[in-house]
Amino acid sequence: GSQEDGPLGDVHVLDLEEGAERWTYPRVGGQAPEPREMHAACMLPAINVRSCGTTGTTGATPKTTSSGDGDGAGEGVEAGAGGGDSDSAEWGDYEMMVVGGRGRAGVLSDVVVLDTRKMAWVRRGDVGRAICAHTAVPWVVSDSSGVSMDGGAEGAAAGELKAAADVSGAALVFGGFTGAALHGSELLTVEGSTLMAQVKAPPGTSAPEPRFAHTAIALPPSLIPGGAMLVFAGVTPNFDLNDVAMWVNIV
Repeated sequence: GSQEDGPLGDVHVLDLEEGAERWTYPRVGGQAPEPREMHAACMLPAINVRSCGTTGTTGATPKTTSSGDGDGAGEGVEAGAGGGDSDSAEWGDYEMMVVGGRGRAGVLSDVVVLDTRKMAWVRRGDVGRAICAHTAVPWVVSDSSGVSMDGGAEGAAAGELKAAADVSGAALVFGGFTGAALHGSELLTVEGSTLMAQVKAPPGTSAPEPRFAHTAIALPPSLIPGGAMLVFAGVTPNFDLNDVAMWVNIV
């Protein structure tokens, strides 16, 4: 985020446990990325969880040490043990991937990963393009069809979306700004473990207008066979948008 004194590099956690909602401020280890604004992020399953084909549990109560007045505001949170299983995972077996953004010196091209079990920055790479004001949603990288979200999930829409995210291991990036011009309507996939980026230009599709400062969500296979990404609104250099566009994986 950004304030009057420039971009921020802090991490905040909103606990949504009913009756105990609060903000906490975890102590984060590892090499911190450059402070930024207008970045995009999404949650992916931790690497060892993906490779084992299992999913962790969320909602475990984190260990906290008070650095405030006892009302929960401004609490410091101890990092989890990071053992990899759901019993020892303080924040669930997930990682947060952050792509791009704008730093103090300009638009960034990096990708960094925060392990929420250890509360530590653990991996970093580069997507090969400066990008900010874009979107990123959980996705599956498929060798046969380029990009896919079909992780074989079953059940209600909410359950399928979670299951698809649990096996995705990648982010699907759309839109954004280079600092000088808009990115095109092509898609960018960023694989979670290697942080390798690939540009995907879906053939034969009616692509939406290039944009930045838009929103996007992933739709599960129960709603759209094969999964989809839904994009809403955004801005161009000439006008504001209020359209809805959908990228559908053909299965």
